[in-house]
Order: sequence, then C-alpha cells, then structure tokens
Amino acid sequence: LILNDFVVSTLSYFDAKGKDPENVYLGFIAGMLIGLEPEYKVTTNRESGYGRYDVMVKPKDKQKPAFILELKSLNKTKHKDPKKAIQEALKQINDRGYEKELLAQGYNNITKLAIVSDGKEVWVKEDE
Repeated sequence: LILNDFVVSTLSYFDAKGKDPENVYLGFIAGMLIGLEPEYKVTTNRESGYGRYDVMVKPKDKQKPAFILELKSLNKTKHKDPKKAIQEALKQINDRGYEKELLAQGYNNITKLAIVSDGKEVWVKEDE
C-alpha cells in the first residue's frame, strides 16, 4: 500500500500517535493530493449532506472518478479493531450523505474511502 509506505518513511511515530493523529493524517493526505491540481480540486472539512467530510477530491472532468475520504484514528474511536473502525467510517460517509454535493454537481462516478490509522499503521478500504 503506497500510503502506508509514505507514512512509514515520512511521519514520526510521535506525530502519528500524538494528541490528534487524525489532523496529522488529514494534513499529510491533503498535502499529497494537492499535486493533483489543476486536474482535480481537493477540499477538506467542508459541509456536504448532513455533516462534514474529511477530504473530497473532485475532477474537472465529471466523467472521471471523484473521491470522498473519511479518516479515523483507532485511539479516537470506540473501536480498537481496524475493521470495525473502517466500517464506522464508511457508514458515516453513507449515513451523512457526503456524496450529495457531488451528485448535485453532476458527478456519478464516486469512490468512497475509509482510512484508519493507529500510529504509523494505516488501513484503507473502498466502499463496495
């Protein structure tokens, strides 16, 4: 997994396990994705549907896939099992309707991703 390789080689364990590791990962991932501009627009913590997504990546070409990313940290969730935290993140994306903004703008190809971290360990799963 590319993200895991980047985390291991770039982040300090103290960054990834600190007081608010979700914000560390959010900044890290947004920084990596910003290189997709101008083909894609990357936004973070904006309102959509009934809540605020962590990261949204919108292509200029609406035929290309758009992405919604929800981040969870094991030490911030009620779950200590990465699989349960992943399910919680995907459920949050769907329950809160984060895709509503994309659908209203004419995007139909939407990929929803859960990213769960525990220190420098990272799990990523796409909604099925």
